[in-house]
Formats: sequence, C-alpha cells, structure tokens
Amino acid sequence: MKNNEIKDKLNILENKLNLLINQTPIERPAPYTLYEWLELWYVTCNAPTLSKKWHKVLRYNIDRIKSLLPDKLLNEYTAIELLQAVYAVPLSYTRSACYNLLNAVYKQAVRLGYVLINPLDATEKVTHVRQVGRALTLEEQRQFLKVLDGNARKALYLFYLLSGCRCSELIALRWTDIDENAGLIHVYGTKTPHANRYIPLFPQIRALLDTIPHINERVFPLTENAVKSHFQRLKHKYGLNFRLHDLRHTFATRCIESGISIFTLSKWLGHSNINTTASIYAHLLTDFERQEIARFDPKI
Repeated sequence: MKNNEIKDKLNILENKLNLLINQTPIERPAPYTLYEWLELWYVTCNAPTLSKKWHKVLRYNIDRIKSLLPDKLLNEYTAIELLQAVYAVPLSYTRSACYNLLNAVYKQAVRLGYVLINPLDATEKVTHVRQVGRALTLEEQRQFLKVLDGNARKALYLFYLLSGCRCSELIALRWTDIDENAGLIHVYGTKTPHANRYIPLFPQIRALLDTIPHINERVFPLTENAVKSHFQRLKHKYGLNFRLHDLRHTFATRCIESGISIFTLSKWLGHSNINTTASIYAHLLTDFERQEIARFDPKI
C-alpha cells in the first residue's frame, strides 16, 4: 500500500515538472548583437532627450564598452563576462556609468522581448563614491595667493575664488556676459539647466576685471584642458594638496563664514535644489555654528 502511495505521488510530481518545463519560454537567438543594440538603443531610446554634453558622455561610454567586450548576440553574454569588462574601467565614475548603461540596455531588451533575462539583475550595482571636496583654510588660501604672485594666470584663479564658477563656466565667460550697470554676471551653466544663472558683480571681481586686457571675445581665452594642465603643474611644483574644483568649495565656505544665507549661496552656485547645497556644505555650517556658539554672551 505504501509503495503504491509513493508511486502515485512521484507520478504527480513528474507531471507537474513536465508542465513547468513545457511552460518555460524557449531561449531563441537574440535579433541583435550587443554593438547593434547599443547603437539602436542610443538613437531611439536616449538621443532625443539628451543635451549636447550628455550625448557626448553617452557616446564615450558606449565606445568604452565596445572596446572591452567582443561583439556577440545579446543573449550570449554572462553576468561574469559583463562585470569583468565593467571592472576593467580604471575610473570609478566611468566604471559606474558603464555598468548603468549596460543595465539599462539589457532592461530595455527584456521589455521588448529580445532576451529573456537581464544578466545583471542578479549582480550588485557598481557605484561611484563621490569625492568629497574641501575648502582651503585661510592659511592655505594665503599660501596659494602667494604662489600666484607674478603668475600670468593669477587673475583666472582669483576669479574662481571670487565667483564660485566651475572650470568650464569661467572659460566660457564673455565680456558681453558682464553687465556693469546692473551689477550682474551671466554664467552659462555647463552642468544642468539650473546652472544657467546670474551672480553679483562683486566689487572685488570688478576691480579684478580692470586688470584683464580686452583682447578676445572671452574674458579668459583658454581651453579647459589648458587650465587643468596649468593647475596640475602648479600642484606638482608647489606641493598643493587640493583640486581646482576646491576653489569653488572655498568660495562657498567664505560665503557661509560671511553670514550669507544658504538660499542665496545655492542660487549663486547654480544648484538645482537647495538640498544639494545643504548636503554638500552641511559640515561647514556645523563648524561655523560652533564658532557662533563660542561668541554667545547674553550678559546674564
């Protein structure tokens, strides 16, 4: 009796297993290779929504992926193969961007039925840890200004310190963007639409502009690469331990130390949201608040 019951249960399990096997979709060859689908996805799914800058960034990451992976049908890649290519990218930010790109490409392919599964679904996301910027201390700022004495590009670095502009924003600045009557400078943001903004023509900037000859349409007729290369040479020669972008953080810190509100600072920096400003400079506010607490004397 027992044997018959066991046999019946086994038959039931076998029937259920056969039913599941019959219902499982059959893996068919994908209609596109990875290279073909990357290009098609780029044109149809993303290109219409991207700015000129992000077109360039996406194009760079697609070319990077192509250089690391052989061209095969979409469903012929394994998760390990894709991850090995991603981790072959040396820079953290680009590595994360390549992972996100491959993930998005495969998700779209699954939605359209070109492949059954996304190989990266079971993998841990490759993230980029943003490098936290820092502001120069007053002593570091003094030493940096001393280094700049007699340097042909002193005005350029002073402008960064006095305006909080990003590297590319200052390079794009034209004389016609400066409205002396209104006391404003039009900064054409290069990062997001919100970065397109007006900042005050501070008296210190006005005085600085008087020292710069009008020999070009742009205030500083240089390329971004030329500026960054020059700054790297300064770093190596004088042992500077901060980045060019930290001059922007220094501007923000001096603003906070001067008592300028976070709302105003956010506007001047061209942040899309005040929360961005608050999250980046929260520690500065805390340090500044500590100094303010030390000044508290109610005379009680």
